Amino acid sequence: FSLNNLFRCYIAQERYNEANEIIQAYLDFYQSENDVKNIANAYGLFGQLNLELEAYDEAIEHFERSLEFSLVNGTPLMVANGYTNLAITHYFQDDFLRAKQYFKLALSYRKMVGIDFYIIEAYHNLGDFFQGISEYDSALVYYNNALEIAENTGNKKAVYDVYSELSDIFERLGDYKSQSEALKKMVSLNAVIMKLKSKSDLQATRLKFEREKDFLNWSSSNKISVMEERVASINKIWDYWIITLSCGLFLIVSIWFYRNRLMKKEQTK
Repeated sequence: FSLNNLFRCYIAQERYNEANEIIQAYLDFYQSENDVKNIANAYGLFGQLNLELEAYDEAIEHFERSLEFSLVNGTPLMVANGYTNLAITHYFQDDFLRAKQYFKLALSYRKMVGIDFYIIEAYHNLGDFFQGISEYDSALVYYNNALEIAENTGNKKAVYDVYSELSDIFERLGDYKSQSEALKKMVSLNAVIMKLKSKSDLQATRLKFEREKDFLNWSSSNKISVMEERVASINKIWDYWIITLSCGLFLIVSIWFYRNRLMKKEQTK
């Protein structure tokens, strides 16, 4: 898990050699554990690194290896991700036929999983693909499929993203009335999203405040406890010195009385 996150940090910093070493260590570890799921993930990370470096042939090779292990592991969502990665790479190679096939396979596996969020994403990917190759009618079909599910499930961010793409298509088609409607939807949705975000940020701030307050209370309580221990320790030391001084004073007085008696006896003689 840590290596996976570290890899993403190195990619963001364009430290590709270090990213490569991290993935190799990640792969070696899970191969020693015979962990098929994470071996698939490791090859997927290699593919992402190659894609970042525009080494498309190597990316396809690693994505295919990842897909093989995902199919063995039998995790539909990972298989869907594998097909999506292959689709994107073939798209960059201008191999649009294979890209389309892989995007559709990814959609079928995400439908198998049955999670609306991923189905919306798969439809959106196909909309992006057809928009990228200027087949706008097909793009509108897939964007509208994504829009329907997003609206039905209350996924406002996904709805906003679809309207953003629809606005671009309507502009290219010269359908400015539809573009205007899409932009109006975006404006109203943006206000709702920002409100939700503000509420979420406020909740996060409150949570942070409560945590800090708890820490300060604990810290204050801990300091009081330490101070009480110190006071008790000082009191013990003070008591010890009082007893010691009292004993010393008693001894001096006793010696003084004893010497006085001896002197009186001597005078009597």
